[in-house]
Amino acid sequence: MQLDPPDPVDPSSASEPTRAPRFFVVAQPDGRYEVHDDDVHHALHVHRLGPGDALWGLDGEGGARFLRVVRTGRRSLVLEDEDRVAPQTQALPGRSGSSLPYVDLAVSLPKSNRMEEFLQRLTQLGVARLQPILCRYTPPGAREEHAKRLSKWERFVREAMKQCGRLWPLEIAAPLTLDQWWQAAP
Repeated sequence: MQLDPPDPVDPSSASEPTRAPRFFVVAQPDGRYEVHDDDVHHALHVHRLGPGDALWGLDGEGGARFLRVVRTGRRSLVLEDEDRVAPQTQALPGRSGSSLPYVDLAVSLPKSNRMEEFLQRLTQLGVARLQPILCRYTPPGAREEHAKRLSKWERFVREAMKQCGRLWPLEIAAPLTLDQWWQAAP
């Protein structure tokens, strides 16, 4: 039995909402949108999006819009709302109308080289909040790195959101010791 190779996803097929790539966008005062700075390179050079191509614009607050590229610059993509597809919204996990329960996970942080995959899996599983716990055997690097690596961790979460279709980011709380967490627990 021979399997056919999967169809490559090229920008020209992205006019269909189910095949369009996902990027974080920022609303502009004129009613248009721009691809978030972190995603511009990927949109321009990996997906090779140009005028007329479509994408899903994520706002990171439970909303997604089907947008069409109007203009590209060296480091920017200007987008307009595609009226033929209704915007999507997703309720915050655990709230009325959400398909996901509110899951708050408290766990000792893994070694830093495993953090990217750890955060991606938690995001894909639908965990709403991560509470890092500083335990006796928490790796020394994990104890000091929260403040300086939080933006990197948030980037890992955004990448996982784009892949799995989730519209709310995983919240990463400030680390607590086990005693602090136990006293604050309901």
